[in-house]
Amino acid sequence: MRRSFSWRARPTLEPLECRTAPTVTPVGSEFLVNTTTTSDQQAPAIAMDDVGEFVIVWQSYNQDNLFDIYAQRYNASGLAQGNEFSVNTYTTGDQTEPAVAMDADGDFVVVWRSAGQEGEGDPGGIYGQRYNASGTALGSEFHVNSYTADYQIRPSVARDFDGDFVVVWQSSPPDGFPELGQDGDYSGIYGQRYNASGTAQGSEFLVNGVTINDQRNPDVAMDNLGNFVVVYEQYFVGEDESDSGIAARLYDNTGQPTSGEIHVSVFILHTTSTGETPAVGMDADGDFVVAWTWATGPFIGGPEGIVNDIYARTYNAAGTPQTNPFEVAYHSVINYSQPDVAVDDLGDFVVTWQSDQDQDGNGNGVYARFYENGIAGTAFRVNTYTTGDQHLPAVAMDVDGDFVIAWESTPISTVGQDGDGSGVYAQRYDFTPTGSSPGSNRAAPLDWGARAEASSMTFYLGAALPDLVLGEVEFLPWSV
Repeated sequence: MRRSFSWRARPTLEPLECRTAPTVTPVGSEFLVNTTTTSDQQAPAIAMDDVGEFVIVWQSYNQDNLFDIYAQRYNASGLAQGNEFSVNTYTTGDQTEPAVAMDADGDFVVVWRSAGQEGEGDPGGIYGQRYNASGTALGSEFHVNSYTADYQIRPSVARDFDGDFVVVWQSSPPDGFPELGQDGDYSGIYGQRYNASGTAQGSEFLVNGVTINDQRNPDVAMDNLGNFVVVYEQYFVGEDESDSGIAARLYDNTGQPTSGEIHVSVFILHTTSTGETPAVGMDADGDFVVAWTWATGPFIGGPEGIVNDIYARTYNAAGTPQTNPFEVAYHSVINYSQPDVAVDDLGDFVVTWQSDQDQDGNGNGVYARFYENGIAGTAFRVNTYTTGDQHLPAVAMDVDGDFVIAWESTPISTVGQDGDGSGVYAQRYDFTPTGSSPGSNRAAPLDWGARAEASSMTFYLGAALPDLVLGEVEFLPWSV
């Protein structure tokens, strides 16, 4: 539903009762992750354990072969543990699109896409490698997907408290639309569960309930007990075939679906909208947050054209929405995209994204916003170095809300921040609870349902209308 004010009108702000925006503080300076700087290190992913130890993975070009997967471990103080190391054993062809998940004790699993490993003519498959908390490989790299006829791409992985994990990915026919793919139409989303020892639990399974047209770009999150949620883009869902939305599906820890397809994004404010690149984070009890890029426009009564914004929506563990979609980052000119989200054990969360149109002074920049008990903090710039493009952010968080954001730094010319091509950088943050939540001591998990202000579902957004000035905190009432 649309807001009751025009796209340029600024509503009257309603005062809040003694609520303080959350505070996050950078710890140290941004730091270079990759040791090898020759050529390009790209597309980072990150995972963190309960006490703040973390691992960052990325794809590296021409370090050993063409593209391979590398990783670097860190302790909770941000000190590198050992050297960067190669993850994939099979090195023929390209190994790209890494993702990583870590359990409470620091054991982790890395998954990636490997081209050609499944045999001659193979368009690409999903592979993985398990590690203990010391970075020692557990067993050999393993093949995730069973179906090998199509492209298996864009993997994501999530892990529970004890180390059980699930991998999801996109399966697409190699020759594209209108060729039929694995789910009977075009692209579909598939998953495979594993126990903590790396043994597959059951067979790979189809996630999307609707198979017509295109489902793609999945992400997955898991709670402490192994219940999980998968989010993905769902294309051609509207009367206009250019439309797309964000869908989600819940599963219990036995792999049984506990919901149908949940439609996360709806039309709001604008005449057309397209939901893209979803990300999801889940707290210890299964409440979750979905963030996505919303390509919106033209504005009602406003200028023509498409603008990409970042939206999010919160859900309880049963999949019941606790808010409508709300603006995380919104501007009438600047495009925002590529969100990622992380959630702590009590439900506080951070959303990060990339911003273009030289908002940081030169090329793309990385920004973030923290939410404590549903109250939005100030949006802030993450990267200090601003020459070239700082983009493709990834974020991970420990149980207390401290977090790390990693990103790719890409030069405008041939020489970048790390002295050669693209490099991977990161920044640590400390979260200090403000006491703005009921009880003020973080003794109980966030009740997202209680954050709705009265039965009319009036709630408060931590973003402004068009021409958002990052650093400004506004709480705008939105009744539906």
